[in-house]
Amino acid sequence: FYLILILVYALSDKIMPDFLLIIAISFLSVEALKIFSVFIDNFSFDTGLKRIRDLQGFSFNPNIGSFSLVIKTPFLIYGIHLSKNSYLRYIMYLILSIVFFDILIIGSRGGILALFIANISFFIYSIIFKKKVIIKLQSIVLIILFFISSFQSMLYSNSSELKVQNRISNYDDDSVRGRLNFYKACFDKIKENPFIGVGIGNWKILSLKYGKDSIVSYEVPYHAHNDFLHIASEIGLIGVLSYTAIFIFPFYFL
Repeated sequence: FYLILILVYALSDKIMPDFLLIIAISFLSVEALKIFSVFIDNFSFDTGLKRIRDLQGFSFNPNIGSFSLVIKTPFLIYGIHLSKNSYLRYIMYLILSIVFFDILIIGSRGGILALFIANISFFIYSIIFKKKVIIKLQSIVLIILFFISSFQSMLYSNSSELKVQNRISNYDDDSVRGRLNFYKACFDKIKENPFIGVGIGNWKILSLKYGKDSIVSYEVPYHAHNDFLHIASEIGLIGVLSYTAIFIFPFYFL
């Protein structure tokens, strides 16, 4: 992440920003169409579609696959804002609809929440600062998002646990309970070793006593499903502050 920031900064004086925007939108389009093709090949109106691994796109994890789409979505919305060609704008709206649909069918709670929170926040921002053009654009984006959400819920009528409203409202399942257990383990380790932590790579060893009741066979809870808590427990509070700075400094300088 840090190296990408350096490279983009180094190239920004040599490459037109429009070119970087085109690259970002192109990557997003290929990724979205890849996931959508998996849905087309595997969906059944009788049984719906479970959270199969192929829906993660080019990543190795459904959460990463979902956030990979979410984090590039603003580039596409910005491209729509800049476009003067009506046909190109319609194509980008179509791609945006597919991106929204992909994020919903991947089923990552974090990805879905990030998608809704980011777009609603941007809409509120545009109202507060009276940016009329952005209000109109973001209104269309939100209408598409809620239409796609309704469409996904209708398609997944036979798979109620994967309906978008259930994914973001139901937090009483093994996945959530397991993660809360891991978070507790991290807090306990941070309290025991606030400055030096338990050592890089040791969380998956020391967390065994916290996950022993839910471990199946030789499965090991090798990460805490929260990078900040995980890193804080392994290298302490100073270490996690350094890690957090990677995300804070770009906003400060921008």
